[in-house]
Amino acid sequence: MTTEKDKHIQEVLVRLKLNERNWTVVDYWPTLTNTIGIAQRGLPRRIVCFSYKEDPHTESGYIYHYECEDADGPKISDYMIETVDEVGTIEQLVEALEIHFQLRE
Repeated sequence: MTTEKDKHIQEVLVRLKLNERNWTVVDYWPTLTNTIGIAQRGLPRRIVCFSYKEDPHTESGYIYHYECEDADGPKISDYMIETVDEVGTIEQLVEALEIHFQLRE
């Protein structure tokens, strides 16, 4: 699944340490090479999807745009967006994931 994603997305996935955190990839956007979703194992419809763009004004050189989504009906297309934001580091992205997954406040 992630082999179709671009190199930076794959690098971010490694840095997110998915297995250590009990997170998994959820990819409803196979044609968007710079977009991916992350969910907790066992909760595939409560996700954080993110993409990125290069930004030389940030410490990391990238801006990560993310959306926190939750199920809002029986179909995969039934979801609600809870939060939309942008961050400048992977650490901030991890914080957004942990907040959405209710692992921290």
